[in-house]
Amino acid sequence: MPECKKFIQNYVDKVIIFKDHVEVIFNVVFTILKDYEAYKIKSSANKTTLLRRYKNIA
Repeated sequence: MPECKKFIQNYVDKVIIFKDHVEVIFNVVFTILKDYEAYKIKSSANKTTLLRRYKNIA
């Protein structure tokens, strides 16, 4: 578990939960770019899809 927490803290900026979907903002650094500049990448998923896909885990 500590390794998972550290991974999440390093690469996830924030999680935003809306009524119908969830957004995750990731911290990403591309080593091929000058000065290793960090970028934020947003991913979104519908709650219904998440619940259907992961209902056995929760």
